[in-house]
Amino acid sequence: MNLPELPPELAPYAETIRAVWRPYVRLLRSPEAVRPWQSCLGGQIPYWPADRNYPRDERNRMLSFLLQLNFAEMPPLPDFPAEGLLQLFISCYHSPERAFVYTEGVSGIFHEKICTDPELLLSEADIKAMIAAEVFSKTEPEPLRRVGKPGGLAFSLAAAPPDQTDHAYRLAFGEAGLPAEIPAGFPQGNTMKEMAQRGSLYARTPYMLYRSITEMAQCSAVGGYGRFPQHDDPRAELPPDHDWMVLVKLLADPDFDMMWGDVQEFHVFIRRGDLLNRDFSSLWMYLAA
Repeated sequence: MNLPELPPELAPYAETIRAVWRPYVRLLRSPEAVRPWQSCLGGQIPYWPADRNYPRDERNRMLSFLLQLNFAEMPPLPDFPAEGLLQLFISCYHSPERAFVYTEGVSGIFHEKICTDPELLLSEADIKAMIAAEVFSKTEPEPLRRVGKPGGLAFSLAAAPPDQTDHAYRLAFGEAGLPAEIPAGFPQGNTMKEMAQRGSLYARTPYMLYRSITEMAQCSAVGGYGRFPQHDDPRAELPPDHDWMVLVKLLADPDFDMMWGDVQEFHVFIRRGDLLNRDFSSLWMYLAA
């Protein structure tokens, strides 16, 4: 995707911005009914072949369905599959004292071939019967079985450079980042006029102009960059040559009826090499709660 016209204040950094400009697919809610093998986020009974064991965690508890992506329905992204169905399941529980959910882990399952014969898939009645048969400990909260509202997914292809909280921003622009200082010698008085002028000048600094570009990517998405407004990007502690990238980013969104802790940011990372090999068995979930 082409780089949009940049304001003149960002012209000295255009080559760097172009180098880190990355496509992503925005996730939008669709109210239309969803067939079991179609893309959806939460609230649905997932696609599952009747001849396979349903996903469970290490304590043998049924996992909660979070997301499935039918890549044939989604705009193409570099390195991502062009077809097949990716599902994410999580160990997800209500907190009795708080109004959001917490998670203990994520499991990724990729179906290279998709069955579209309902007779060979678990039905809603089948899965509800499995849930009803679960035995829960009295010392732990009951799992949340539906995450979000029922509904499908629509997609929108976009692109943006890294958010200033993503570790790729510092790799591109250095530890100091883009300049955020107003011109030297500007009066530092506290009159309303001077404060308004100072605010206008600050809004035109490279830092703030760049920030206005990345704000469009503050959405739930597949691929692209992460967003960590109150916590450091966890990948910043890894060696510079690591290949962990954003697989899915989910933000709190009333359209999806989802909340993710206090900070409202949920990320699933994957190694680029695993993505190229279509291996979704070793994902890294990060929830800044």
